[in-house]
Amino acid sequence: MNGFLYGLFNRDSCYKCKFASLNRVSDITVGDFWGIERVYPELTELKTNGTSLIMGNTSKGISTIKKLDEKTLYFTNLEDAIIDNGQLKNPQSKNVKRDVFLREFRRNKKFDVCIKRAFPEKYGFTKQKIYRMKPYIVMHKFKYYIMRLLKII
Repeated sequence: MNGFLYGLFNRDSCYKCKFASLNRVSDITVGDFWGIERVYPELTELKTNGTSLIMGNTSKGISTIKKLDEKTLYFTNLEDAIIDNGQLKNPQSKNVKRDVFLREFRRNKKFDVCIKRAFPEKYGFTKQKIYRMKPYIVMHKFKYYIMRLLKII
């Protein structure tokens, strides 16, 4: 997850994605609502696994959202929605440490070694997260997933 958030696993095309803008081509956009605690502080007390952001981009999308159960909807304005959700405005910036990570990864280094070399200052915290992930994923298969994702193979 941190690698995704840091932009280590993105393809080059992600950094110039024409869909990461306010001019959306879909009727509805769904994603994580980062920063919801600023807009609706009372929702942070619910201890949920996160809050989704649903945006109506067209009249059809807006009318569809209005048909949802109002008990689960909280409305906000576009400005509040995009403050902590940068990809709604523009593509993610390329992480300068991505090249270090990929260089090490191509040399068939262990995943945690690649993270350590790319982020030495955060290694302790990241290493703990990686070891917590091990029961859920097989590291060998994860490596090939990333390689396929980046079209390195």
